[in-house]
Amino acid sequence: MISDDDLDDLIHDTASRRNDYFATLGQLDGNWSPIVNPRFADGPAWPTRPGWQRITNGRTTMIASSGLTDPWFESQASNNGIGVETIIATNDALPADLMQMTATWLYQFAVAISNAAATDGRFALRHDKYGIFLFGVPHSDYLDASDDWICYDDCFGFLIGIQIPQQEMTFPLPGGDARLLTAKLLTPDEYIFVADNGPNGAAKLNALFVADGSHHLSSIQRSSAL
Repeated sequence: MISDDDLDDLIHDTASRRNDYFATLGQLDGNWSPIVNPRFADGPAWPTRPGWQRITNGRTTMIASSGLTDPWFESQASNNGIGVETIIATNDALPADLMQMTATWLYQFAVAISNAAATDGRFALRHDKYGIFLFGVPHSDYLDASDDWICYDDCFGFLIGIQIPQQEMTFPLPGGDARLLTAKLLTPDEYIFVADNGPNGAAKLNALFVADGSHHLSSIQRSSAL
């Protein structure tokens, strides 16, 4: 069984190695973390305390979850939490100030996707089975985006697991290898297409994103690829 001191060391080492990996994506220039783990207020169960890391690379702004791969604090053995971190990225113009960022669609969707991954707990299994997969996040007043992006089932649709060009998506942690999963915001037409056509639809839509050069990048200004 891991002692409290050993667990603290493991959490610290995990965070350090995770940040080393994030640094391969760009510059780490700010982060957010709540004081209290939401699991103690009937919220999603993160392994330790939730966190989000902003990463910039040229005109690209990314927000990654930072804590889904922490070891479960009640575990008796070394582990990497739920085994994935999620990330959403855009080339859309956004404020540089961290406090202003919390009011943007990018931050709000990054939080929503990572909380959904924590609640679902099976993103790693879904990716192992299907590769790229569809996931819907329920619409709420907290998610500030145009109604044009709300899908037929009152959710925002995302394609999870699109490859970032020339980027290694698996990274080593003390508790085992983990994976970074991108989340790309879909138009309602794209969401319906993948829902109707399953993995083949996801693969075809991904090919369209590769062809138009957008790959994993989200934008609330773009038109449907279909």
